[in-house]
Parts: sequence; structure tokens; C-alpha cells
Amino acid sequence: MKILIVSSVQTHPTTSGSGSFIRKYTTLLKEMGHEVYFLHVIYYAFTKKNKRLTDEGIIGTKNYWRDHYFQYRTSLSEEIKKAYRKNFSDYYARCDDHYPYGLAKFVSQLHNTYQFDACVINYYWFTKLFNHIDIERKALVAHDSFTYNNVRNSVKSLLNLKPNEEAKALQRCPYIFAMQEEERIFSPLSKVLTSYCNYEFVNQPKTGNHNIVLLSSGFQLNVNGLTWFIDNVFPLILHDYPDCRLKIGGSLCKAIQNSFPHPNIDLIGYVDNA
Repeated sequence: MKILIVSSVQTHPTTSGSGSFIRKYTTLLKEMGHEVYFLHVIYYAFTKKNKRLTDEGIIGTKNYWRDHYFQYRTSLSEEIKKAYRKNFSDYYARCDDHYPYGLAKFVSQLHNTYQFDACVINYYWFTKLFNHIDIERKALVAHDSFTYNNVRNSVKSLLNLKPNEEAKALQRCPYIFAMQEEERIFSPLSKVLTSYCNYEFVNQPKTGNHNIVLLSSGFQLNVNGLTWFIDNVFPLILHDYPDCRLKIGGSLCKAIQNSFPHPNIDLIGYVDNA
């Protein structure tokens, strides 16, 4: 089959858990014999830092996918509207707030040329696309549930829905690949398959110490989880193993900076080829 992947998350360089998931399942699809194409949706970058990171993602992803790479850019006006909602709303989004205007026309033009057999989108905010394209097989990779994201996870984010909005998005999708069962509740008529990214287990020799390694991005939920672990679990470990050291790597180090000035905690920073 010819499969079109639609994603606003880059696959290369792989700098996030969602990017790793997308890279691994697209690799799996190719190994199964499918011809896989990647449509990279680029949201407007306001700051120099975000523009640099966006450009790095474009170059890396385009170099990997080569002639199977497509790109669609959103407009500045769309990003201004989202920024307004973030600063002047109650943080509850509509499911289509992040949907790029003109995306359906662009995908339809690609389909006329390449005749895709299936379209796989990543995250709920692209589900409106399924209302406007005639590709036969349509599937959503949900990645997470976003209902009451602010309450459940103590984060302020535009990726925060009320139940009716998440249900509206998911019910557009004949097939859903989910990481938990909640999606089945929101879309009972869809075929919901719970899945997670496959990984190869690498047997490691015993090191003879009690060190703990955490490699993570600086996403707020990761910060929350680490904070809970350090406050509630790490002291219990140190009671039995006072020589234990917690070594933290990845962009999580920058997010927490000097929040945990503990003699048994080491911030390693970015780790190449983790």
C-alpha cells in the first residue's frame, strides 16, 4: 500500500518521545513492504530559537525521507489566533484550533498525483482532514488523551480539551491507534487498537553500583513525574542505598536547572545517540 503519514512532529533528529514513536512505526510499515510518504506540517515559529529548531527538524526529516517528503506550512495569522486563545481564554481548546486551513486541498492534490491507499494522521488536531479527503483507509495515531489535560496533569496548554471536543475529533476516525483505553469511550464506533512503540531490548551487564539513569525531554509532565519521584521515592532508595546517584540526561536538565540541588543528583545534559 501507499501510505501517507501526516505529522507536525519531525522524525529526524529524534528529539521527543512522539517523534521516536512516529519514526519507529513508519519504519515498521516500510519493513512490512508498504511505500510510506511523510507530510510534514510546519507551524509558524515566532522566536529565533524556535525557528532554528524548526529548520533543523525540516533539514533532518527531509534528508531522511528524500523524495517521499512533503511539506505544508501554516500562516502567521493562524498562530496569532492560537496565541490569543492561550492568553485570553480558559485554556480549553476546540479540537480544530490547531487544524491548518488549506491542508485538505493540499492533501487532495497529493492524492491525485500519488493515489494513496491509506492516510495516517498524528494527534487529534488533524482529524478534520478526514472529512474532506477521499483516501480509502484513514487512521489516527492518538498519542495521548487530552481531556482535562490541565486538571489531570497540572499543565497549562493549548492541547487541553473538554470531553465533547475530544469525542468530536476521534469520532471522525474509522481506525484509532491509542496508548490507553480512553479513546474507546470517546469513539465507540471506531476500531480502537491500543499500541505502543516497539523497541529492541538490549541486555546490559551488571555495573556493580546503585546508580539510576533518566533520559527525558523537558516536557512539563516529565518535570512533574521527576518532582514526584524525588520527593516521594528517592529518599526511600537513599535510606537503603546511600551511595545511589540519580543521573538525569536530556533537555529535562534545562527544564529543571537548579530545582533539585541534591548531592546525589547529577544533571548530565544532552546525551548523543541515547
